[in-house]
Amino acid sequence: MTENRSSLFVKILFITLASFIGTELLTGSTPVFPPTLLSLVNIFLLCPYGSGALIVREIAVIWNKGWFSILAFGAAFAIIEEGIALKTWFAADPGMSYARFMGVNWSFGIAETIVEAIFSIALPIILSRIAFRGSESERWLGTKGLVAAGIAQLVVVSMLFHATMSRFTDISTQLPLALIMTVAFVLIGFAIKSPAVQEAPAGMLASPKMLAPLYLFSTLAVFFFCPVWLTPFTPHPLTPVLSALVAVVVLIMMFAFLHRRLLSPRQLFAVVCGIASAMFLVSIFGPQRALGAPIGVVLYIIVLIFAWRRMRRAERIPDKVLS
Repeated sequence: MTENRSSLFVKILFITLASFIGTELLTGSTPVFPPTLLSLVNIFLLCPYGSGALIVREIAVIWNKGWFSILAFGAAFAIIEEGIALKTWFAADPGMSYARFMGVNWSFGIAETIVEAIFSIALPIILSRIAFRGSESERWLGTKGLVAAGIAQLVVVSMLFHATMSRFTDISTQLPLALIMTVAFVLIGFAIKSPAVQEAPAGMLASPKMLAPLYLFSTLAVFFFCPVWLTPFTPHPLTPVLSALVAVVVLIMMFAFLHRRLLSPRQLFAVVCGIASAMFLVSIFGPQRALGAPIGVVLYIIVLIFAWRRMRRAERIPDKVLS
């Protein structure tokens, strides 16, 4: 029993750190400098990211949901965090008012939703499946744990909601809109059916050496078109709406492959490395560098190394021994 509990603690801690580091530290959303890494704010932020990733993972296991559903649930999580709790969607920032409609910063909102759906929810769940073989069909929380995670998420969101009320510019419109969009993405997640049969990728797409660069350049394409929507003064031939549409279409194509194919842990690891490498480039060479994002890159690489070592160990040990 003690061994099972310690193993469960490692799994929960791993997916929590993967979600928090990937969203807050790797992207520069939270300034990353050694004195602040263990600050009370960062420790507090572990709760919503950990509970969010764990809730989505548990729902995916219970209802046998695929990657499209996980991505939709991730979008709902992003709206809860940024649209309802922190209200960055509605903050009156003159430098980000280009795509404002109904009081919503759609430029910032779309970019945040894409990044958080990927790095807060999807990648941590993929990494958990890589690091802990067989966990894709294993419940970690149970009913009581799922309720506890839901309560923790609700408490944190409620605290942040009341602490940032001043960011609403028109609460009568903005709050209902955020709630409707959250419910819509949750319903979409439940409505999408998992494929009855998943076939292993064939040909060049079966090679991890091909998957990594493919997902690297695909993610860079998403980032290229999404920030254009975010920064209106960047010259680009596409209109903001068309630019955002391209980013969303590329993202859907990326996850369509995951949704329909049965990938091995090595193939999944290549996918994660490709996506993460795109963010590494942004963190190292982009404006996030001034916020200490390169430290977030180092921390995320440690997460990747842990998953890789666990995967290699599992390849050398029979399934019966691991179970």
